[in-house]
Amino acid sequence: MKRKLVLTAILCLILLCLASCGENGQEQGMKEGEVPTVEAETQPDETESQKVLIYYGNENADGIIYKEVTLSELSAEALIDELSKVNIVSLDTKVRTVSVDEENEKLLHLDMSKEFGEYVSMMGTAGEYIVLGGLVDTFLDAYDCEHVKITVEGKPLETGHAIYDGELQFFETQESNP
Repeated sequence: MKRKLVLTAILCLILLCLASCGENGQEQGMKEGEVPTVEAETQPDETESQKVLIYYGNENADGIIYKEVTLSELSAEALIDELSKVNIVSLDTKVRTVSVDEENEKLLHLDMSKEFGEYVSMMGTAGEYIVLGGLVDTFLDAYDCEHVKITVEGKPLETGHAIYDGELQFFETQESNP
């Protein structure tokens, strides 16, 4: 009986220590390859969901349309998950990092995994336009930015058609899908 009481006390102390680490301990313990997310100026209540627009190709693959979805939280992973559902990114695509430029708050830096580079490289010119438009428009809209610089594994995005080493802006869209 005494042994159970001692083990329970030790377990409680361990849980108390872990709980006291809080967010600062988690931030400092971030490992390489983990995706930091950009936080909004005002944090929504944890139970409050967030509506975002997901941009993707129309049924003829000759234009970009959008639909509104509800996310439990705004994160790069949640956006990529929604974009994979509409074939804008492959299922194995990851966002390595996403950040808003400190000097120019309207510039978003988006570093993608090599799987994204491979996916967009196998597209024709129309497919490449739709994929990049869907990715760019979704992230710019979600993070309230005007320009995005996309890299793959830290290097400029290169496809069979172009090298994207500059900043990209919103692509032209059609009316939303009902």
